[in-house]
Amino acid sequence: LASGLALSGKRPFVSIYSSFLQRAYDQINHDICRMKLPVVIGIDRAGLVGADGETHHGIFDISILSPLPNMTIAQGKDAKETSNLIYSAFKYASPTAIRYPKQEVMVPDYCFEYIEKGSWTYEQKDEDPKVSIISYGPDVELIKDRYQNVNVINARFIKPLDEEVLNAISDKPIIVYTKDMETGGLGSLIAQYYIDKGIKANIEIIGIKDHYVTHGDLKNLFALERIDLDSLDLIVNKYL
Repeated sequence: LASGLALSGKRPFVSIYSSFLQRAYDQINHDICRMKLPVVIGIDRAGLVGADGETHHGIFDISILSPLPNMTIAQGKDAKETSNLIYSAFKYASPTAIRYPKQEVMVPDYCFEYIEKGSWTYEQKDEDPKVSIISYGPDVELIKDRYQNVNVINARFIKPLDEEVLNAISDKPIIVYTKDMETGGLGSLIAQYYIDKGIKANIEIIGIKDHYVTHGDLKNLFALERIDLDSLDLIVNKYL
């Protein structure tokens, strides 16, 4: 339906749970991405969802969407940036998936700002960083100002990557901190970029390993999967 609307000149927005999007993979692939149609997909309940149940964890969408040509994948660090990403997505001439977690937020009144596709931001930039931490979504705000002598980079676009930033930080250790599947996720995409460019980089990736995640409250699940901030501290402190 969305592809048909796009072919007729409309700009459809499809809102769907991450876990339900898996069932529409073939349609996204052939009916949207293959024809490079400007459909905006809002991926609700992205990430771990806790008590909703283990089948509802939204941790696979990045891995299944990232191989699709023409697809853009983004996630804002907060409600304002997410709103701006949605606003910007309607100006892109290609399919865009925007992820957002299960939570409630208050969005203040403000003028929307256009965000250039594939652009990242330094949320904290050190003159002589010991390590660069790359993350996306609400975790960016959690790690901002948590450490000294580090760069904190908001990878608000998971695809495409910000090559300018990646080239600038490749001479120092890099930690990619995510709470989605490690395989096929942001860390994998960054590692593949450096391999393709022949750039030697020291990368450590935090993410969910190759298994299904059980249900439970988020705090316990983060600790169980070793994707909590204490686990990040252990890695960061090796370089400080």
